[in-house]
Order: sequence, then C-alpha cells, then structure tokens
Amino acid sequence: MKEKKRKRGYIVCIIFAACIVLCISGILALKKWHTGTHIAHEGILKGYSDEINSLGYSIFDRLKTEDDNTFISPMSIYITMAMLVNGADGVSRDELMNTLGIENYDEWNSTLAEYIRQSSRADCFIADSVWLGDNIAEADNIENDFTSPLKKYYNSKVYKNVLFDSGTVKKMNKWVYENTGGMIEKITDGFLPDTMFALINAIYFEGEWSNAFDKGNTVKEKFFGSSETETVDMMTSAEVNDYRYFKDDSFAGIELEYKDTDYAMDIIMSADNSKRTGDVWDMLSDTERLEVIDKFADAEYESIRTLKIPRLELEYETDDGLEKALAEMGIRTIFDMDSSDFSKIGTDLNGDNLYINKLIHKTALKADEKGTKAAAVTYAGEDAAAPAVDETAKDFIVDRPFIFVIRDTVSQTVLFIGEVNNL
Repeated sequence: MKEKKRKRGYIVCIIFAACIVLCISGILALKKWHTGTHIAHEGILKGYSDEINSLGYSIFDRLKTEDDNTFISPMSIYITMAMLVNGADGVSRDELMNTLGIENYDEWNSTLAEYIRQSSRADCFIADSVWLGDNIAEADNIENDFTSPLKKYYNSKVYKNVLFDSGTVKKMNKWVYENTGGMIEKITDGFLPDTMFALINAIYFEGEWSNAFDKGNTVKEKFFGSSETETVDMMTSAEVNDYRYFKDDSFAGIELEYKDTDYAMDIIMSADNSKRTGDVWDMLSDTERLEVIDKFADAEYESIRTLKIPRLELEYETDDGLEKALAEMGIRTIFDMDSSDFSKIGTDLNGDNLYINKLIHKTALKADEKGTKAAAVTYAGEDAAAPAVDETAKDFIVDRPFIFVIRDTVSQTVLFIGEVNNL
C-alpha cells in the first residue's frame, strides 16, 4: 500500500519567506526584479493576527528543543495552508478551516486581498504561484473554485499544462530566485514522475534597524548557550537610545524597530537569569504567549544605556516535524490518500485522490549591524565605546538563550519566530 501511494496523487506545496537588509543597492535591485505585491500596513489583518500567531506558536512549540535553535515563519505556513482550502472539500476542508481558525473563508480571502492591495511602500512583499500538471484530471469547476480565487485574492500566477521536467525545474527556480531577491537560488533539482501540481508562496521583507549598530563597536564576547559557552561577535550600541521595553515576573523584552516601516524584531529573555528562556515560555498557556508579544504594543519607551546582541546566522530545517505538528493540531486527512479530499482541484488520471505525504520547512536568518536577512521554505509533497552616562537608563545584554519574533507592529502579526539556544 505504501508503494502504491507513492505512485499515485502527488502534491508539491512550497513556501518562501525572505527578509533582506534595506540599502540603496537593495532598493534598486528590488525595483528591477520584483514581481510580487507590496503588503499593506493598515492593520487589516488584526482580525486574524491571533489565529496566525496561535498557529505559529503551536507549531513552534512542537518543533523546538532545549539545545537546538528553531526558526519558522507562521505567516507563510498560515497563508499556504489557507491557499489549500480553495482546493479542499469535505473533512479535509473542515480540518484546515478549524485549525486555521477561519469561520468565514470568503471573509478571510477578502481580508488578505485587501491586505495585499493597500500596500504603500517597499517593506514586505507577497507573491504566489500555482503549477498545474498536464497529467491531472482537473475538476469541472477548478477555475471557479481554485484558480480564480488564487488569482483574485492571492494575486497568484497560474501555470497550466506543466510537464514537471527539466524545463519546469529551471522556470520554477527562476520564479523563486526573482521573488526572493536572489536570496534563494533554487527550490528543486527535479520532480518525481507523478508530480501533479505545485503551490508556492513567497514573502519578502526588507528591514534596516532604526538605530543601526556601528561595526567598529562589535566585539568578541561570551554567549552562555544551553549546551556550551561560545565566543561570538556581539553587536554593541555605543550610545543611549530609546526602545520599547518591558519587564515582568517572567520576561524582559525589547523591540528593535526597522527604519521607515511598520515592522520590528522583538527579543525576549527570561527575567530570571538562572532560567532558560524556552523553559519559561513552555510554562505559558497559548493565551499567555499571545499576551507576551502583545505587551510590546503598549510598552513604554525606555532609555537603554547598553544594548548588546549577537550577530546572527541561523539555518533551520524540519522534514516530518511540520506534518506531525499539523496533524496533532487537527490537519490529518490531507496527508492520507484514502481520506484526502482535494476534489475541487481534481484527481490523478486514475481517479485517485490528491494528497500530501511530505512537508519540509527550511529557514535561514542573518542579522547584522545594519539589519536582518531571513528566508523560509516549506515543501509539501511526496517526497564598545563608553556610552553616555544616564543613571536612569537600563541595560539589555543578549548573552544567553532568547526568543525573537519579526512582527507587523500594526496588526501584531508574526512573520517569523525563533529560539536561539546556542551559537
């Protein structure tokens, strides 16, 4: 049966999310290559931010471990699963809707479309594409049920009669390259013979710190990781600056704004230096986790005398972990050929169900003195100078395990969340 399933319906579903440092050369390159759509900043997603964040936190909690680093993109995972709803029916559709927390799917589609349409500047972009093979038995209403909604609401490119051969490999990799600013060069080296369609979502974000770090102040210092102590490049602020900051019984947190955008990176550490940040996070309920990030919206600006953050370069990958997480959360039938229902898209030429039997999520992040660069991929298918003296100023030194998010500060939607335990 297992071998039989491998030869039947096959779905490829890929997510991309990327962030790069904003600079003059980056802006010029963006104008030249970008084919996606600007994401808006009017807080339109406020009605869905809790659902997006809750999904991300639940997946994050299921994937993270005590000694390893974890980095995922809740926004990309959510949008991609939501795109699949268009092609799903029956129990599969119900499971997707319930797990995503969507009660009215038409309303969600319209909300996302408005979020995309009302873009005003080059902060963050979204691009989608769907690739339909010439070997798929398309549903009679595939245009109305699946492809048209993706075009209308997700601004998706639709490619039909795809051969999934070497030519498609080049074309798809080119699409990926163009919609991630050249940050991701390729997603695939080839397809299995029975590949029937592919779904790709790309999110691209640019961010330069409002208060950039001077490279001349970056020093070698110790980072006390969960498994070992290492010497790292510690970016150091050389002057007192104001940041949104909070500290309670559980955490201390700081918000690092990106210049001329409505996005920020939040860094939180356990308030008790003797407790690992991830352990304190694990003790919170889902509601309390949402409240932690929400605290930044109401946090007062505080003068930070000493700010030290390690220069970051992270890579993360999970293959079966994301599928298991989603299954535990209620999305199950789409991974089983016998019970999967993507009938609004179609079937294979033998009339067998389309289904997903592999889900891979890959991410990368680079944070330096100027800003942040990050990328996420999900594949679903078969296969120090002395600072100014200020007695009231606080210090924020990130020299031990921490959790961070990259967040839309208007809707509070989390694009990325990560936990750093070792460097």
